[in-house]
Amino acid sequence: MFPPGRRVRLRRRRPHRRARQRAAVCAAWALLLAPPSQVGAGLGAEPPPDAIPRSATRRAPASSPPDSIRLHSAARDAQARFERFRSRSLPLTDVSYGGSCDETIGRFCTWYEEREDWIPVPDPPSIVEARERLLAALDSVAALLPGDDWVLGQRVAYRLESGDGGEALVAARRCGGARPWWCAALEGYALHGLGRWLDAERAFERALGLMEPDRAARWRNLKWILDGDGRKYLSEAPPGARAARRAWIWTLADPLFLVPGNDRRTEHFARRVAVRLRENAHNAYRMPWGRDLAELLIRYGREMGWERVRSSHIDPASGIEVVGHQHPEGRQYMPRGQVLRRLVGSPPDAWIADRRRPRCLYAPPYAPVLLPMAPQVAIFPRGARFAVVAAAWLPADTTLRARHSDPRPWMEPGPDRDAPDRSGIFLVPESGGIVRRTVVTGDAHVLVAYAPAGRYLLSVERWSPSLRRTGRYRIGLERPALAPDMPALSDLLLTEPGGAEPGDLEAAARRMLPRTRIAPGRSLGVAWEATGLGPSAGTVVYSLAVERLGGGLLRSVGKLLGLASDSRALSLEWSEPVTRRRGPLFRWLSLDLPRLTRGRYRLRLEMHLRGRAALVSTRDFSVVADRER
Repeated sequence: MFPPGRRVRLRRRRPHRRARQRAAVCAAWALLLAPPSQVGAGLGAEPPPDAIPRSATRRAPASSPPDSIRLHSAARDAQARFERFRSRSLPLTDVSYGGSCDETIGRFCTWYEEREDWIPVPDPPSIVEARERLLAALDSVAALLPGDDWVLGQRVAYRLESGDGGEALVAARRCGGARPWWCAALEGYALHGLGRWLDAERAFERALGLMEPDRAARWRNLKWILDGDGRKYLSEAPPGARAARRAWIWTLADPLFLVPGNDRRTEHFARRVAVRLRENAHNAYRMPWGRDLAELLIRYGREMGWERVRSSHIDPASGIEVVGHQHPEGRQYMPRGQVLRRLVGSPPDAWIADRRRPRCLYAPPYAPVLLPMAPQVAIFPRGARFAVVAAAWLPADTTLRARHSDPRPWMEPGPDRDAPDRSGIFLVPESGGIVRRTVVTGDAHVLVAYAPAGRYLLSVERWSPSLRRTGRYRIGLERPALAPDMPALSDLLLTEPGGAEPGDLEAAARRMLPRTRIAPGRSLGVAWEATGLGPSAGTVVYSLAVERLGGGLLRSVGKLLGLASDSRALSLEWSEPVTRRRGPLFRWLSLDLPRLTRGRYRLRLEMHLRGRAALVSTRDFSVVADRER
């Protein structure tokens, strides 16, 4: 089962008694406190968000330029009125807050608390209508001030917020006289919102190339979303290697290689755009913008929904605070410094996109639920190359929300309802170069990929677009090149037993078990390869044993005193002459294991050659009830 989710809440630190009486707002699991004077302001009747003075919108004579300052101020006033109206129109709910800070970020303290009862709801008609009036007002100003960066950005942002990504893209591309880098950034922002990750990447790259170097460096900076080891990994790189390391970080952060483009990277730049959009605009929290809010937005993303909370201890007059929620399935996809420094040798747990005390959060729109997968993976050396065989499968949704009957709108398949499932195996070289991949669609789940010897990120993925769920397994691996006469033994591959004997690896792979689990009393097939064997090897001797793992302290003491039986459930030994041949020597056995009861076991194969130390390959497996397979 995947660990239960965490949600981040923020609250302004309370240095003295008077500060504790201020009104609060909470963004993305965050509680942000604002002065009571701001919360109470504007609660009476106001002009609608599109109420721009007639004198400001009246077209000026062709001989005189429009009053740009007045028009710009009118647009800002309309945006501020909309956000105040949003705050007053949000649904009311009850949330309790408390506890000490887990982390302090600027003016705010953050802590983690599970809340599985929140579900995003559509905006009420009043907010939808108010946003439409605001957009009409912004469009009116843009017609007279086509080069106003701020107005252009707000038009794109609010159209995306309303779900009209197509019009947002049109607005971004018709940017008028705005700065070229900002036009490109807004285009990337709209493309990212539409799920066009590859196009968004190209737009953001164009924006980075057009903006001034200092700004581009700030946008590329990853200090807020990497852990301490990750920041050291990047900062300690020689200046000429820093860009390559940054690119490798983004490769590891990509949620699924099955999906074209790197949406985690485009999400980062989309958040940078959102920071610029908000830093000179009013927000639903009624909170002055600051560096701390920028960091929170870069780390945790934009809000998915809003609500108001009664909290009389904050403001005795109004007793209202605004709460913003981010995606309930957000996870940390940015790689840990541990795997950046040790690609090979880091444990599988270090590669899991975790939700416990996250440094940053993201939820891919195409698959918000990502679950760790433990597939059977086997490596077969082939001299200067090697093969990887894996069986991808989709884990059951064991997240906490999946066990409740509450709707999860973020899991609705939408246009992907009829899309087939996909499986893929990817070998991404650490040094760059060609990515080796095998992708299949439909029910097929067996994957085989071949690559030259080297160091790789291995990713095994299974994605169901209709269920919006994916299983993923990642690990670093290193395979050295072997001389043609260097003996080597492959991993053991567990397959379905019985039937015709498979003649080669590809045939055995089609029968491989997705997971290393069998039911009690079941037989088991096992396949392997030996390479580098020539006539000089003479005779090869194999020994195969199945041993029970664990057993507890009493069993260990019993074995030490000679009172417990041997844990070995099966033992075989045989010899074969080595004949002149080219290519790997493939072998397969079907094992009857009627005596195995539920528990953990290890299959151990030893290959003995004259004048050489024994080569050993093992595979752990479990005997479980049928319902657990």
